[in-house]
Order: sequence, then C-alpha cells, then structure tokens
Amino acid sequence: EQDVCIVAQNELFDDCCYDKCNLCQNYQLNSEAVVMTNGGQQMGCSEIENNFIGLNQITQGSEQCSILQQQHFNDCCYDVPCDLCKKDETSYELLVQSPVIYQGRNRTCGEVAVLARDVMSQSDVCKTTKHDVFDSCCYKQCDLCGDPGWAIDWNQKLTYDNLASTCLDVFMNLRSERIQDGDDKCRSIQYTVSHECCYKLPTNQCFMCQASDGTFLNTNWNAEVSYQDKRMTCGDVNAILSSEEVDGELCLGARDSFWNECCTPQEGGKINLPILPSGVSDNNDGSSKWSDYGDMGFGNFIKRNGASSHSLCVSAALTLIGMATLLMI
Repeated sequence: EQDVCIVAQNELFDDCCYDKCNLCQNYQLNSEAVVMTNGGQQMGCSEIENNFIGLNQITQGSEQCSILQQQHFNDCCYDVPCDLCKKDETSYELLVQSPVIYQGRNRTCGEVAVLARDVMSQSDVCKTTKHDVFDSCCYKQCDLCGDPGWAIDWNQKLTYDNLASTCLDVFMNLRSERIQDGDDKCRSIQYTVSHECCYKLPTNQCFMCQASDGTFLNTNWNAEVSYQDKRMTCGDVNAILSSEEVDGELCLGARDSFWNECCTPQEGGKINLPILPSGVSDNNDGSSKWSDYGDMGFGNFIKRNGASSHSLCVSAALTLIGMATLLMI
C-alpha cells in the first residue's frame, strides 16, 4: 500500500498540489483575532488562513500572498519564546545535563534552554543559539513504531530482554537510555517489538457514542458492561475500540450492544437504537458507506478546486493504484 501511495504521489503531485500561502509563515496564527478586509468586511484571521487563501488558491511567494501578509501580519500573527529543541515544527528531546560552551562559559543544555526562553523564537539570538548548540543538546527520540500512521498499544504484554514487560515499559526504557531515532539499537528494537506493540491508526476512529449528525453524546464512562467475556467499564470498551474503524464489525457490534448502557443524549431524544456516525448509512445488506465530502481545499499542499481537475486526479490515482496492484499479484 505504501508503494502504491508513493507511485501516485510521484505521478500526480505537480498536477494536484501547490504550495499554499502561509499568512504568518514562521510566526504563530492568532485564531481568535478578527480583522477588517479591504472590502469593509470583518473576517477572522483563521478564516483568512484556512478558507479565503485556500479557496482562492493563493500560492506562497505570490503578489497576492505578500499583500495579505503585509496587511494582516500585525493583527493576526505573534511570536513565542525561543524553544531550543524545536526545529521545523518538530519538537526534539533536550539532553538536560549535557555540557556545552555557551557565550564563553561552561553550561548544561538545560541552563541554555532556560536562558533561550528569555528571547523570542524569531529573534537573531534564538536562531544563533540553536545553530550553535542544537546538535549537542537536542535529539530525536527513537519511535517505537517508526511510522506516524501507527500508534502504540501501551498495555500490550510481551517478553522483552527475557523479562515480562509491556509496550509502555519498552518505551520508557528507550526514553531513559536516550536511544536516538536511526541508531542501530533503535532499529533493532523496532524490528523486535513493533509487530506486538504497534497498530495502524484507523482512518475514521470508532467512538461508541457519536450521533448521526457527527456530535458526541455523553459517555457513561464508569458504567459496567460485559464485553469479550469480561466485566469492564464503558470507558474501557471505548478504549479497546479506538483502534477500530467506525464502520468496522467490532465497532458496529459494540454500539449495537451497549448504546443504551453507555450513551446518554445531551438534550433528550431517542436512545433505543444505535445511531451511526455522520456519513455512515445503515443499509439493509449490512454494509456501511462514508459520503464523499469532496475537496476541502485546506492544508499545506491542497488539491486544486474544480470538478475537472478533481476527476482527473482521482481517475489517474485509481488507474495507478490498479496498475500497481496488478504488478504485485
């Protein structure tokens, strides 16, 4: 599946995606601020960033993007204190006790991190400090699963180093030993335990108490039910189902069995029959289908608007996937 995705991205990226204008660039967006546009209309900064820029396909570096940034930067954007171990929107681990030379003095990385927070993230002092000590003070911790599309089953029991452990124990051991991502030991541990500790995150996560309009009902977290031949709370059942797809057999079965015991409407209403989440149809043949929401036009790289380009990209992607599938058979 990953190879099919890579093939589709390589073939279609230039036609279907573009570099979207970023109103605040390296600064933070004040999502609650409201500004006045040239047309005399009030518009929220988050609305400009997420709706206006996206719907009008304004690209980074374009004249229109530059005008928006100049007009609304002061009202919509702000800076935050310098974070020594944050780089390219990724937060790294701090080696608190590691020694470094900073401003001609022997210090620990922890001390430098505290001093750095006295200046702002986009200041020359912050950028210089990061340039000088980042490699000595910061590291990317070994990720047990190694893929952002997978999550850790913390309570899963396993044998590790000939001892009875859980995946949480293995994770904490990696943290205490400061095993870095990409190290031989990191790759070895990933190969050894990932098949037991990691599960693929669902596309649409199961939640027992989600109503047909997409809102969440109150969950009776401490109410007890019998599930998988064990007595447990509704909260425990919901946690178990969090790794399942919302229209999967286990999710639908649990909702059917425990709706009355586990879910309470916030404002009255019927609770006798399970209500499927928004976009899922309760067909007579037992199948479920999510509705197509189309191009939303948001994100760092977003799909171009227009039915023709949408159809072209989707059709081409399906064709590539079909060809790749035939090659793998």
